[in-house]
Amino acid sequence: MSRQAICINVRDFNIDNLVISGAKEIKTKENIKMKVAEIFYLNDQEEPCDFYISLPKKNTYGPYPQYKYGLSSKNLKDICGYSIAYQNEETNNMFQSIQKLISTKSKKYNIKPVFNDKDTAYFKVKMNDDNIATSFYSDKKCTKSINGLDIVKKYGELTPMIQIRSIYFGSHGSSDYNCSLQISIAKAIFQEKKNITPDFNFDDSDNEEFED
Repeated sequence: MSRQAICINVRDFNIDNLVISGAKEIKTKENIKMKVAEIFYLNDQEEPCDFYISLPKKNTYGPYPQYKYGLSSKNLKDICGYSIAYQNEETNNMFQSIQKLISTKSKKYNIKPVFNDKDTAYFKVKMNDDNIATSFYSDKKCTKSINGLDIVKKYGELTPMIQIRSIYFGSHGSSDYNCSLQISIAKAIFQEKKNITPDFNFDDSDNEEFED
């Protein structure tokens, strides 16, 4: 039987309802072993549910290409996924409380912050091979779908729903972090605005090669 899902707003988040399972080893589609701990959220009946959060709308750029860690080439064939930059103080505070909870469970955990020192998070979109699997819509009723590849690097107003899936335990490139939250954009409303050139730069620290 499939697990129930729950979607809440950031302001309704209650850290006491967050459930972190014991760590286990899984295999990715590429047959790579990973150590993860699943994350759930309790509903009103105190049943663990898959955890989704509807975030406040923000102006940002559409999906931006990610490249495999360590590669200097930025060719189309080297793209391993896409992410979207997001800034919001309330959401940042929520993730800081989650990170604090994880850190208190063991002193050996050095968790990578979801928001960097520029108060920006890079949320990954879901992928199906080379195609973007996250559902994008241009209207609030989510009836007019958009191909995610059509809004790559486009500027607009984003209202995302993210899923917090798990904690990944392992190396994070050349950093000292040894665990991180695994988050993806499940679906989003994206209303394009006048296109302007992105003024942010990505580096290898924004990309992770362990995504399942």
